[in-house]
Amino acid sequence: MNQNARATDAAYHSQHKSQTKHDELELLLKNGDDEIAALKASIHETQIQMMKASENRKQENKDFDITIQDQRATQAILTKALDRLKAFYAKKSALMQIKTTQPGGFKEYKKSSGASGVMNMIQGVIDESMAVEKDAIAAEMSSQQAYEGFIKDSNKSITNLTKELVAKTDAVAKANSEIEGVKADLLTSLHTLEDLTSYSKEVHLDCDYTLKNFDARQQARATEIDALNQAKAIVSGAR
Repeated sequence: MNQNARATDAAYHSQHKSQTKHDELELLLKNGDDEIAALKASIHETQIQMMKASENRKQENKDFDITIQDQRATQAILTKALDRLKAFYAKKSALMQIKTTQPGGFKEYKKSSGASGVMNMIQGVIDESMAVEKDAIAAEMSSQQAYEGFIKDSNKSITNLTKELVAKTDAVAKANSEIEGVKADLLTSLHTLEDLTSYSKEVHLDCDYTLKNFDARQQARATEIDALNQAKAIVSGAR
């Protein structure tokens, strides 16, 4: 009975271990497909976002090139016009100064405030265009850095997600191959427990009466022995 009890405890322990493993595998298989699908979806979404970011960056760079070309063309045209105006007024001023040195010449030529206003306005537009160009270059550099950072982080995320996907896929495949063996272990444990329980019942049927009445029978036997000893002593004394 003691051996049966220890074997039963061992069988229950084995069954519990197999049941725990079975439950873990069942849970993995139950959630595995959904988790794999979610990982694939995350990778796909990240790739889509990377494509969109690349398209946006390409368009931003195209707009930047157009802005730079426009501003530099504007600066070139206005600078040329300004230089011509400066040259024109400088030449006219020189001619007027020559005339003033001759008898009966004109009074000293002074550049009109209107001319200065026009040239100042042109210079202002040139300065503003240069500021726009500078801001565009700074914005382009910032956008490029942000894009490169996003692509770097996205590639890192895809690498990690891919590793997780491979690990999860392998785990599901392994679980599929292991679960049948675990089910077989559970069935074996069940049969072992059934056999041990059946044997325990048989042992109890054979031994319970003996165990239950052992003390009483032992006491009765001791009493009989004592009585026999007393009888033996009496007989010995009579002789």
